[in-house]
Amino acid sequence: MPDVIVLDEKGEKWIQSFLITITYWGTWGNGAGTAAKTDHAMFNEWEIARKATHKVKIADDTIKHTWTQTTINLVTITEAGIYTYETGGMLIFHASFDGIALNEGDSIGFTLTDEQT
Repeated sequence: MPDVIVLDEKGEKWIQSFLITITYWGTWGNGAGTAAKTDHAMFNEWEIARKATHKVKIADDTIKHTWTQTTINLVTITEAGIYTYETGGMLIFHASFDGIALNEGDSIGFTLTDEQT
């Protein structure tokens, strides 16, 4: 067995060139907890429809995802995530944070940077 296995720079570039072509769906939630690698779903995804993320390749190994969501009532947002499909799908990024209180009609923008290292 090898002692060290690494993904080299060309491998990172190849993965990101593939990932930039896929449509991802951003969403938010108001569940309690701390995001972990073992999460397969958000704690409490909010009922607002997921939004397709806008992707920008900012380096050979880095993609920035952005999306904006607008609430239809009062809510305190505590998590955000990116899924592989508009409904259902696989959670691939999950973030938890201190609550952000939103009023009816408020919008919030999210930015997530994915760097292969």
